[in-house]
Amino acid sequence: MFELVESKHKQMVNGVINAFDTSTLAFTSLYFLYVSRDWIYLYLTLAVAAAIAQTTLVLLIPESPKWLLIKGRRTEAIAALNRIAAFNSNS
Repeated sequence: MFELVESKHKQMVNGVINAFDTSTLAFTSLYFLYVSRDWIYLYLTLAVAAAIAQTTLVLLIPESPKWLLIKGRRTEAIAALNRIAAFNSNS
């Protein structure tokens, strides 16, 4: 995903990703402390959220231009690079 981010914003994006990872642990701890000790509802909720997030990423994030070049799909790689450049120029 860092291919979609300008160099000057990569540190901020990395911080957001780390904060999200930390918030998962905090959410789980607070759930067990204040809501319920039964883990099945938390597990099902997180499994559904993960499936939705994965599906969204698969649909929205373009394939890596490097991977496309390795697979010999040069035209698609150039198109992916153009999409990334257009996205970065609008940011």
